[in-house]
Amino acid sequence: MEKITYKITLQVLTPFSICFGAGKEEGISNKIIRNNSGYPYIPASTIKGLVRYYYSYLFEKGHIESANGLCRCNVCKIFGSQGNMPSRIFFEDLNFEKDDSLGTPVVSTKASIAIDRYRRAVRNKALFTQEMVENGIFSGRIILYLDSDEIHLKKQIEMAIKMIDRIGSSKSRGLGSVKVLLKEVK
Repeated sequence: MEKITYKITLQVLTPFSICFGAGKEEGISNKIIRNNSGYPYIPASTIKGLVRYYYSYLFEKGHIESANGLCRCNVCKIFGSQGNMPSRIFFEDLNFEKDDSLGTPVVSTKASIAIDRYRRAVRNKALFTQEMVENGIFSGRIILYLDSDEIHLKKQIEMAIKMIDRIGSSKSRGLGSVKVLLKEVK
């Protein structure tokens, strides 16, 4: 089995918000996720979910059931599935890169009103506030394990990773635009 390691870097182009649970804290409805140092970060599960979505969209149109009930499609082989089929791709949280030219990440608070998309009107009592990360570069690692006969999947996975162009909530409002840089490291 071959181990392939990547460094993934996301550059923030428009503000984004990845929040944890609901609940008002200091008058803010949705607070961003922060690490132990107080800096915002992008959870590994967020990136893995996006990569799995894009990979499925590009390369898999359905599951392939085997005789024992396990799925044999490439999505389930790479990302894992039920029935004791472990993942072969592992993501790290993307942490803020401290850079003297960028400074620390700017976190702002934005007030919004929820819209009832069915009625195309403002929902009653739907004012909320959410924290937004305005700037920064976030990076982490992705580790992929492939058998020698599956090495052709490497390019497909790289393509799915490079398709990430938005993260977080309020993407339909133009938020969360990012630029992805992917580099294989030894």
